[in-house]
Amino acid sequence: MIKIKNLTVKYPDGTEALRSLDLAVNEGESIALMGSNGAGKSSLLLAITGIAPYADGEIYVDDILLSKKTVADVRQRVGMIFQDPDDQLFMPSVFDDVAFGPRNKGLDEKETVRVAESALEELKISHLSSRVPGKLSGGEKKLAALAGVLAMDPSNLLFDEPAAFLDPGAKRRLISLVRDLDHTKIIATHDGDIARQLCSRVIILKKGSLSYDGTPDILDDLSALEKYGL
Repeated sequence: MIKIKNLTVKYPDGTEALRSLDLAVNEGESIALMGSNGAGKSSLLLAITGIAPYADGEIYVDDILLSKKTVADVRQRVGMIFQDPDDQLFMPSVFDDVAFGPRNKGLDEKETVRVAESALEELKISHLSSRVPGKLSGGEKKLAALAGVLAMDPSNLLFDEPAAFLDPGAKRRLISLVRDLDHTKIIATHDGDIARQLCSRVIILKKGSLSYDGTPDILDDLSALEKYGL
């Protein structure tokens, strides 16, 4: 569950990425976060994880107010899958990447192995366990990065352009697997298929402000899409 109240994100150079944004995402809900490039989608995801600086407002994750004191706890509850999986994969094998988080969380080796193997199995990629991440396909990298996030057992998942770098077959597989995850999900995407198939609600940002909050039916209205810059 994620609640955002009057959020304004302003970067050191003065760029205001989000303006007085209010948003509530209920437990188990899956929403598509849409908007043109520069609308503020990535800034919102980064703000929820405590990375992007925000000038005003409040962010609650599972009823915990994000602050300097609580940021570590919040990050235990939020897992983010970046647009480019190479930003998340850095270990010599897929298994080591998936196990990295649990190990650093302080789990003993037996529990670390159990958690990592469970995440790989959930996404049906156990056969990639010993592979070198850099030699995987784009779709395999996405799933390996997602497995690493799931191994940390977050209650909320943030996806930044999950369909990027994927061919049609890999995208269909990703949609099928993500659909089965019962986490609260915010999915930043330009892809209408992703929004329609994974989300019951669409949020559209325009120039840092909330312009639309409703059903995915908006994606079939060409005049409305032009209005919102999509």
